Amino acid sequence: MSTAYIKTGHLRPSNDTFDRPSTLPSRPLKRGEVSFVNHCAESTFESVNEKTICVITVGDDTTAICGDILSRAGIPIIGVTDGDGDEIYTGASKAEGSIILRLKNTSDDDVGALLEGSSVLDRDDFTLDDVVDVVIDFLRQSSVEFVLNNNLNE
Repeated sequence: MSTAYIKTGHLRPSNDTFDRPSTLPSRPLKRGEVSFVNHCAESTFESVNEKTICVITVGDDTTAICGDILSRAGIPIIGVTDGDGDEIYTGASKAEGSIILRLKNTSDDDVGALLEGSSVLDRDDFTLDDVVDVVIDFLRQSSVEFVLNNNLNE
């Protein structure tokens, strides 16, 4: 008979060993398409291509992880969070132009499903500012209250 141990919690004791700026430059793409990562950070790489202008990330931990991964490729995120994250990853970077929308009166689960299921982002010729405007307008029309927060770890 063998014994198995399961350890939970932070995988690394500290993220302080990485001396990386919290905001990295975005790539020079001016127009493109939008991708979604909804509570599934492991699909980050599969969700983007050379035409991706930004990624909408849904979930606190998903937003932190995806923001950091995508910052290395210069892809900004629009994070939809509700503040109930497990803080699996702290010290994340993000690409220039990234924003975090902290929901106040609903969960990111509900808003993520609504936004992903809508057709408001089904084009492939957005600018980053277009995407931000469409998402903010969509939230307001859906009576979702939010605050703009540019810190991935708050």
